Amino acid sequence: MVCLNCGNTYKGNYCSECGQQATVERFNWQYLWKTIQTSFDIDKGFFHTILVLLYKPGLVIREYVEGKRIGLSNPVKVFILTGAVATYFTFNFLKFGETAGPLQVLNLPDQLGFGYYSGKYFSFFTLTALPCFAWFSWIIFRPAFNFTENLIMNVYVAAGQFLIILLFIPLLNYSPTDPIIIVSGLVNFSYNVWVLSVFFKVRGLTGFVKAIIAVALPQIAMMFINYFLYRLAPKRFWEFLDVVFG
Repeated sequence: MVCLNCGNTYKGNYCSECGQQATVERFNWQYLWKTIQTSFDIDKGFFHTILVLLYKPGLVIREYVEGKRIGLSNPVKVFILTGAVATYFTFNFLKFGETAGPLQVLNLPDQLGFGYYSGKYFSFFTLTALPCFAWFSWIIFRPAFNFTENLIMNVYVAAGQFLIILLFIPLLNYSPTDPIIIVSGLVNFSYNVWVLSVFFKVRGLTGFVKAIIAVALPQIAMMFINYFLYRLAPKRFWEFLDVVFG
């Protein structure tokens, strides 16, 4: 048998010179899909993870952290892939206007520009917020889980929020009004509280209030932190992102 890669003559299932398989598949749709799955390591576990993040996230994330790892894709891969898809659709199908959001009551310099970029590059701002959310949930609910375990939980939560944003994109595309933006924000906030409530097995009103605080405080903190990061970053940095992603 002659190797199609190096021209070596050999016997067996693999070339003795370069190691290529004897059988080489022709390119077709099935082969292309298999190549995509291999490239991004997308398997049945990934799609299962996407599904459970929408209907029972708190339980499966807790089980993952506690050691039940088979069946769920690792959080970093899920975060990157869902964030990439959400970023693609928001860049290509949404129109961004300048709005200050909650900061408008403070009348801060260039808050309209920050509102524009925080909406357009929400994946970037979500990434910078993860340690803050993990720190607050760790402090408020310790000693249930350590900081790293809280970080893992919040990475999964962020991926779930990307999925929710994807579900809202059709509405935001055809009617990018403040009420819809507010509703999508409330849904994301409620999703986060729901996950924490189940993840930490909160009981009673006190536990529920702690879950709300563990979500609200880092959101408020990161709103100001990201605003100052936006102000400190050179304008060319944001222009560069516009060129790369726009």
